[in-house]
Amino acid sequence: MHTPDSTPASAGPARPLILALALIGALWLLALRLVLSEPWMGVLPRAQGDHVIASGVVAGIGIPPGAQLLRIGPAGGTLTELRPSDLIEEPDFFDTYAEMADFFARQTTLREALGGDVELHWRAGEETGIARIAPVRRTAATLPHTFWFQLCCGSLATVIGLWVWLLRRDAWSARMLLLTGVSYLLFTAPAAVYSSRALAVDGELFRALSSANHFGANLFGCGLVALTLSYPRLRCRPAWIALPFAVFMPWWLADVLRLAPNQDWGSRLPIMSEMCLAIVIGVTQWFLAKGDVLARAALRWVLLSVLVGSGLFVFLMVGSQMLGSFPPLPQGYALGFFLIMFVGLALGVGRYRLFDLDRWAYYVLLWVGGAALVLALDAAMISVLHMAPPSALLSSALLVGAIYVPLRQWLLLRFTPTASAQVQPLSDVLSLALMSDPLERSNAWKRLLAERFQPMSMDEIPAGETSESRILEEGLSLETPARNGCPALRLHLRDGGQSLFSQRDLQFVESLHALLGQTLLQRSALDEATHAERQRIGEDLHDDLGSRLLMLIHRSRDEELAGIARDAMADLRSILTAIDGPGATLAETLADCRAEAAARCEAAGTELSWQQSGDIPEHRLSAQARSSLERCLRELITNALKHARPAWLAARVDVTGGRLWISLRHPWSGEGEIHKGRGLRGIERRIGSLSGRLSISIEAAGQLDARLELPL
Repeated sequence: MHTPDSTPASAGPARPLILALALIGALWLLALRLVLSEPWMGVLPRAQGDHVIASGVVAGIGIPPGAQLLRIGPAGGTLTELRPSDLIEEPDFFDTYAEMADFFARQTTLREALGGDVELHWRAGEETGIARIAPVRRTAATLPHTFWFQLCCGSLATVIGLWVWLLRRDAWSARMLLLTGVSYLLFTAPAAVYSSRALAVDGELFRALSSANHFGANLFGCGLVALTLSYPRLRCRPAWIALPFAVFMPWWLADVLRLAPNQDWGSRLPIMSEMCLAIVIGVTQWFLAKGDVLARAALRWVLLSVLVGSGLFVFLMVGSQMLGSFPPLPQGYALGFFLIMFVGLALGVGRYRLFDLDRWAYYVLLWVGGAALVLALDAAMISVLHMAPPSALLSSALLVGAIYVPLRQWLLLRFTPTASAQVQPLSDVLSLALMSDPLERSNAWKRLLAERFQPMSMDEIPAGETSESRILEEGLSLETPARNGCPALRLHLRDGGQSLFSQRDLQFVESLHALLGQTLLQRSALDEATHAERQRIGEDLHDDLGSRLLMLIHRSRDEELAGIARDAMADLRSILTAIDGPGATLAETLADCRAEAAARCEAAGTELSWQQSGDIPEHRLSAQARSSLERCLRELITNALKHARPAWLAARVDVTGGRLWISLRHPWSGEGEIHKGRGLRGIERRIGSLSGRLSISIEAAGQLDARLELPL
């Protein structure tokens, strides 16, 4: 039975949250009651090497700050020598149960000594002294920061786990996350009590708190194993989730009853086994999730958080003792690293903005890898080369900086698409802005996004479906709106299904639209300025040159000169039409050309035959295209009438396959090839600007055939 891991909750969160906060508050009150019930002498002993030093001394008790505390006991009774081990923060540092039993017995002795007036022997340099102190009840102001820090970490983990469970109640992974959050509080709260003691607590109470700490830690590990079993998909029967609890909780009971050989077997080995087992199961889930980019993004963050949280704890607690390069971090603060792990688990299980977290997972992993490499090199130099710890640490840091940093940069470029992808050239956006054909611009926009993101699929969506770019399906898809003449698109599965769309991708698409919009705005302003200048030139030509040509036509007594003036006037009209004309349909343009050709042929005594096959489509020509077509036909007719003086001229118009064909045929008495003078070169230039072409051939029957081909 396989259970999907994605069912949201329907019930309100108020009641569970109130209940959880009430239980957390009760646990805080219990912890405060236990730690504040200790007697307070006005001095906080602190271990320093082989001595116990007085710190946090209250004025008036007769002990100078920093003095060495030697012996303590009831006034007039048996004194007990103080040892640095009496102040140890965590009894798990003892290897054997016998050492732990001796420690708890000494805690009982010291606690009984604080039951009445206390006699405390001290030494400061050559001076020695005896202080008689009447212990009072401890106040919250004397509690160390680690007490509050541990309680806050555990409480925060519980609330986060509860909140994720409220969002995904039917998901086994969310249930196990809630269990780990509660167990985190169960092992930090007892640790907060006994690690914050002023000197000693009752040995039996200390042992009970230590057992509770072990219970919470084992429960946390079992919950972590169960979480990886059920995340991102439960691939086994739910009953198998109980297996780690059935194995490790009896193991914890054996530790409590001291049935294990020592601390290694009783408490350390089960915790290490749980961590390693969770990582192995998580890696297995990773391979089983092949092809599911969203599940892998969540798993990557879950596994990384486990490695970082546990790795930092081991590095700062164990590494400091092994290397001696830096002082160990107090355990109260070190337990906070498990909160980092827990927050990472919550982000993965809750699937919060995985499209952004996915990129950071690589950065954190490489950072942790660099720290681990420094630690490994440091240990090798100390153990193999017998270097001093400071020198070994400096040397390892330099080596890692010289070798690992370039490798890290290469890995970032290799595995993080946002780091490796280059910004598209500005020319791509400029070419988009210069495209007037909607289909051409749409295809270019699709090509640009496809080259950038390499999606598995790209689909057009209705223009009104989205008004802004957005990330959908937790990063699986990216939508872009219809804007700037570009279609609305939905891109699915970035990099061929290998990664998620991120917030940076969203910003990139928005910046493309903004740049394209600005470019189009500038182009529009330029077009308006160009249009205004063309209008001014057209008006000058019309008012000055047009009036003079019209005057020449009316006053000229030479008919040939008047005909030349009329032709010049027709050319002027074409120029003015191209500059500021409204454009026309293809049928209207052909009709005007036919009328002009008929008038000119009639004046030259040439018979005109004009044939059009089929229906002329309702295709609209721009003013420039109309002018170019008219001038090309006019020049061909001029060449025919001027050089061949034919008795007849046959024109045929065909529209087939989305192309316009115009053929002009007439008798030809010349020989050899046609010489392309300025007129024919002008025709080729004008028809070429419209993506058309001119072809001229001489047939065997002594006829010249000039053809214009123009795509519509």
